[in-house]
Amino acid sequence: MSTTTANSIPEDDLLWGHPKGLYICFATELWERFSFYGMRFLLILYLTKYHLFTDATGYDVLGSYAGLVYALPLIGGFLADRYLGMRKAVIFGGIMLVIGHGLMAFEGTQASVVNGEVIRDTFAINVFYLALAFIVVGVGFLKPNISTIVGKLYPDNDPRRDSGFTIFYQGINLGSFVATLICTWLGETYGWGYGFGAAGLGMLLGLVTFLWGQKYLYGHAEPNDPEVLKQSFLGPVNKEWGIYLMSFISLIGVWFLLQKIAIVFFTQNMFLLVGLLSLIFYSMFYKNQQHDKTLARIFSAVVFLCGILAVFAFVTDHYPKSIFASVSIFNTLAQYLEPISWTLLGLSAGFIIYGFMVTKTEEYSRMIVLIILIISTIIFWALFEQASGSMTLFADRVVDRTLINSDMGNGDAWKFYLIGIVFFVAAALLFMSANKYRKIHNSPMKVMTTPAFVFALPTAVLGVAIWAYSSLEMNWLVNLSYLGVFLLLLIAVIVAVAFAFLLQSYFYSRGNDNITSTDAAASSASRSILFTALALVGIFSIWYGYSQFGTLQAGEIKNFTIEPTASQYGSLNAMFIILLAPVFAALWVKLGKRNADPSVPVKFSLGLIQAGLGFGALLIGAMFPSEAGKVAWVWLMLAYLLHTTGELCLSPVGLSAVTKLSIKNVVSMVMGAWFLATALSEVVASQLGKLAALDPEELKTLSVVEQLVKYNDLWMKLLWLGVGFGLFMLILSPFLKKGMKGIH
Repeated sequence: MSTTTANSIPEDDLLWGHPKGLYICFATELWERFSFYGMRFLLILYLTKYHLFTDATGYDVLGSYAGLVYALPLIGGFLADRYLGMRKAVIFGGIMLVIGHGLMAFEGTQASVVNGEVIRDTFAINVFYLALAFIVVGVGFLKPNISTIVGKLYPDNDPRRDSGFTIFYQGINLGSFVATLICTWLGETYGWGYGFGAAGLGMLLGLVTFLWGQKYLYGHAEPNDPEVLKQSFLGPVNKEWGIYLMSFISLIGVWFLLQKIAIVFFTQNMFLLVGLLSLIFYSMFYKNQQHDKTLARIFSAVVFLCGILAVFAFVTDHYPKSIFASVSIFNTLAQYLEPISWTLLGLSAGFIIYGFMVTKTEEYSRMIVLIILIISTIIFWALFEQASGSMTLFADRVVDRTLINSDMGNGDAWKFYLIGIVFFVAAALLFMSANKYRKIHNSPMKVMTTPAFVFALPTAVLGVAIWAYSSLEMNWLVNLSYLGVFLLLLIAVIVAVAFAFLLQSYFYSRGNDNITSTDAAASSASRSILFTALALVGIFSIWYGYSQFGTLQAGEIKNFTIEPTASQYGSLNAMFIILLAPVFAALWVKLGKRNADPSVPVKFSLGLIQAGLGFGALLIGAMFPSEAGKVAWVWLMLAYLLHTTGELCLSPVGLSAVTKLSIKNVVSMVMGAWFLATALSEVVASQLGKLAALDPEELKTLSVVEQLVKYNDLWMKLLWLGVGFGLFMLILSPFLKKGMKGIH
């Protein structure tokens, strides 16, 4: 008979000390992020290469999509909290995502140029926008609620909660890493439909995983009041189905907005303006209700009016083809954009200073610091999110992506044999470790052999199929189609999850003698999968070395090249996070013990500076081009490394700062402002990327060196923006730290 833990979860349903529901959420989020990043890094290349969009138009679509993706979770989270409950919201969001990614696989006819005019498949483009609309709405329902479920699995003040979220976020990074390696490779190498289709298959597997494992949520994700959902919404349609119906109807609006970035940008700014002004006003009188609010209301109204004028002027100036530019008064405002902007800045500063004159409360001071931090994130993410836009096009056009390019003979086959032996040794060590865990509770050998067989079978089937088709000089993917894609995804994700479980079991087992039979079996199974994978890689390496080079005649030479696709380089961010996140976590703990842990504002400034320096790395690389005028891939890798270390300084402490510095009554509103700022940064990122936009004619006429000059101009601006704003924040940091009133 199983015992029950404090959060009403039987001990039999714990794995490595955590609820099994955590691992269901982990796997679901892994697949959701797999589909998201697998599609996102292909998007700009698909639009510019297949549908022959200009860079500027491609950036607009990318900005609208990303801006809406990060904004709609506010609505999805509200509907789940108020009506649906998290489980139903996740399932509905997953269904919408599967439909959206499935539609993305429809390519239509490739665009062509006839007599100087680009002829596009209008129907296919409209299907594409509809697919994006499904994805945007689906993410809105799934993304905020899957994270909330993880928190609900633990009772209040449970010390396991933080490590549970660490495991959960590991799924995000693993999904991103695997997706940007596989989906982008399939899309660029074999056809866009395969890349997008792979993302869709991934999301389908995620949905199936969640449906199968929802029993392990133990009711923590159900609606607060199920009876409300049964109430009438419209005639015989109850409120639950009313929400689903209205969500489908909303696809029309999202489809429209995806093509109107100016409206998206305007709306984001207006909501953020209202939100931040409301937070300042509320915190100003939070503990000062008796003070006369008349002057504050007038002041805030003036700031709001000036903010509206600034937004109209900016949108009209930067989007001259938008509906705003057709209104004469907005064009007049655009001519005075600079003085209006400075006026807004001065009025905002004045309003904040007036607040300090009205109240001396800690809550107001902390809220002002928090608002400054939120605004700084717009700059950081606008720089960071160049990855899926300008940096991907940069990698495609002017980066020498070749990792290895070597002419080899039969005397070089030993190198592959040596690599194979190294993998065999690693596999043997993992086998011994797996057997050690199996023996803890004298489990049968099947805890090792079954997972190894489950992994080896699809690997062998896919490997033999690829070899057979290749020997017949046939395209394996065209013949296997989505069955081949499915097998490839299954193999990759099994290895990724096994690796994650290996790490989890390793850290859990250190200094812990209470290893249950379930823990031991899972630890053994994950190692069995990995030793099988390493052994198969070793076999492949030896076979490849012999078949390709060992059989060559004396003096015969064959070229060996490894060149990732442009979008595959986007996987570097996730890879560096997986490798460096534990290092940074340990660093902050060690510095904290010495009372040398940097304050939150300092960490934000370090993040901004490193984001700027990443573009500095690209500028240095441009100083040492190859004979073809291209930049070596190592400089792009260094840029991603600096962006990732910047992210690790800023991102983990960001949401924590929101909960610590915010007034408890308005935490949700502040969190909404945080995500709105992130959504706005996506549109700003697309606007910045357009500074190096090339049209199809320029791509034909400009040399690689001339294209590089345009990108260097962009990198220089982004370098100064990141470093300059970061140094400004660093100068402000002592004052911001003081304004936090003891919160670290």
